[in-house]
Amino acid sequence: QLDAALISMNPDSVTEEREDIADLVGHVTITPDVAGHSSLDAVVPAHYGVFLTTQINALIDERTCRKDPRRVGSLRVIALGEITGVPGARLDCECGLATCTKGGGAVNSDSAETPADAADAAAWDDLLPKPADADVPEVEDVEHPGAPEPADEDDPVEFVEPVAEPDVADPMDEPTCDEVPVAFGRALVVPGAPVLTVLKDPDGILVPRLQGYGPIDRDYATALVDVAKTVHYPESARAAGPLIPQISDRPQAPPADPTGHGGHTVPPPGALTYAPSATLRAEVLANDVWCRYPYCGMPSHLCDLDHWRPFNHTDPEAGGWTVLGDLIPLCRADHQRKHLAEWVPTLYTDRRVEWRSRRTGQVIVTYPR
Repeated sequence: QLDAALISMNPDSVTEEREDIADLVGHVTITPDVAGHSSLDAVVPAHYGVFLTTQINALIDERTCRKDPRRVGSLRVIALGEITGVPGARLDCECGLATCTKGGGAVNSDSAETPADAADAAAWDDLLPKPADADVPEVEDVEHPGAPEPADEDDPVEFVEPVAEPDVADPMDEPTCDEVPVAFGRALVVPGAPVLTVLKDPDGILVPRLQGYGPIDRDYATALVDVAKTVHYPESARAAGPLIPQISDRPQAPPADPTGHGGHTVPPPGALTYAPSATLRAEVLANDVWCRYPYCGMPSHLCDLDHWRPFNHTDPEAGGWTVLGDLIPLCRADHQRKHLAEWVPTLYTDRRVEWRSRRTGQVIVTYPR
């Protein structure tokens, strides 16, 4: 919240500071460590860090189950090695259970290719340059398909199996703006893993946000337009405006609809379905950037969306509905804590959440964005 306020008040100085840090501190250092290990330390642009983090997490989720006995740190090391192409680095589940659905699932193998993978590969292949004679019709030999025509009937040409020359892109060639998003997506180890997303306000009031990192200056957001998906803040977030904590002499926003119906009298589309739509999830994440449990800083895109008033699976109309006014992001651990009811939440219409301890009566308030 402080970062967003500083960027909003003096964006030029924040831009200068970011550029100064890149010039003075930006670096990747890899040094020998003990017992056959190396230490890696880096200060990189925020979107580099977000990209690597999402890829590492996605690969671990794709390849291992919760019964894998290794520490998450060890899994992340192997995942980083595979993502960066280290020879022999391969992440597979080591739970040893015959019922494991993730062990041995090779994401990049032909047998595991999904329609999404095939479509992605086709899109990438479309970018490759066609050979100069691609439009020249070929006359194929029936006995030897692909063989050249003999110069004379009395002087047949011996058929030689052609060697396919692979098309290898020159790493020194700068990709064009149109190619960057496809090339960036094609670099993903896990198909369908999250891509970079920047939240922007078309009215220019709310500070841009790089999802998974936090507020960024507008120049940085503009620089990411070719490699990130740009999403506008939803109307609900723009109407709320910049976050201003309540002052004692200002009117307090009332509690949210206690029925969990978000103020609706008739359930809107999707309200009676437990899982929120992608559009609704994006709206919740735009309003709430972090887990809403006290003292938790987990980014909301890594959280569950919890119904403040529980969803009634037997009679959905009677329970809390799947609408913005009844959903808050909670990380998996805090989601479980909320169900233990040691801290009881009250959601307000300005999306403040007031947590009250059942044991001591202490109140902690968490704010959106």
